[in-house]
Amino acid sequence: MEAPESLHALIGGHRSTALIYVAAKLRLADLLARKPASSHELAEQLQVNGDALHRILRGMVAVGLLREANGKFALTAIGECLRTDVAGSLYQYAILTGVEYAPAWAALLCSVQSRGVPFEKIFGMNVWEHRERNPELGRLFQQSLAEQTRSLARALLRIYDFSPAATIVDIGGGTGELLRCILERNPQAQGILLEQPQVLENVTNDSPNRFRAETGDFFQRIPADADIYLLKSILHDWDDARCCQILQCCREAMKQTSRLLVIERQNPQHATDDAATVLMDLHMMAVQGGRERTQAEFDELARSCGLVTVQARKIDKGFWLMEFAPWSAA
Repeated sequence: MEAPESLHALIGGHRSTALIYVAAKLRLADLLARKPASSHELAEQLQVNGDALHRILRGMVAVGLLREANGKFALTAIGECLRTDVAGSLYQYAILTGVEYAPAWAALLCSVQSRGVPFEKIFGMNVWEHRERNPELGRLFQQSLAEQTRSLARALLRIYDFSPAATIVDIGGGTGELLRCILERNPQAQGILLEQPQVLENVTNDSPNRFRAETGDFFQRIPADADIYLLKSILHDWDDARCCQILQCCREAMKQTSRLLVIERQNPQHATDDAATVLMDLHMMAVQGGRERTQAEFDELARSCGLVTVQARKIDKGFWLMEFAPWSAA
């Protein structure tokens, strides 16, 4: 493809995003998973404008979500990923992108012009407040994180030994997917999930004797004297000052033998080394005012809060495990 055509395709990326959002919002993948259907049949089921739907379905064929044969539309392998009943579903991510992420990215210029966080300029509030006012979006966000966490947890358990731990605290751990995976493999351990009350409303307690959910604010207080503290995809949400608040709370809660496990992406030296993390760094800037960091930046944050790096190991899919101990215990 020549340069002008390549650039033209990049500029038109918003069209694919919009089509994917419509497909997710209408749950077309769930409908077409049963059997192929015509646009007329789908319009009747959905009670929507038939002509507009037909044209949109053809657009979905053009971008690879659907295929068309004999007047019927069916899912492609890509379209299958929008089903709500499959492992690794991207349905939640598609909805969040259409409602929250795409508008924030469209205002990315605000960041360059030093006018604050783009999301906040568009919505008049931060992303956490927006999800608190729109609980369904908050629920979809937690589901999306849980989908991502399952495969990452398996990779983490292959490289880190949790068997010495009697108590593990998952700080801001969403619905507790990571903690559950660890407890399943470590029957000696008790788990505490620290989260906001609106998140805990969606938590199910599968192991009542070994898993408990606790309402709290990780900027204020963290349960004390656990053996292991988990921070997965938390620090990249925040600027350095707020990260220091979280890490200081962790340090205050830790005993001398405690360990803090931080699971995050690491910004590469060159953008081409890990394009996904570079784009995630921009996503954090656009949506939450946070950032991805290098190992050196994590080390410096930890050092300023009385923590020292024990080890850093790559887990999977761009994520790293960084283990920290209290400075005096190193």
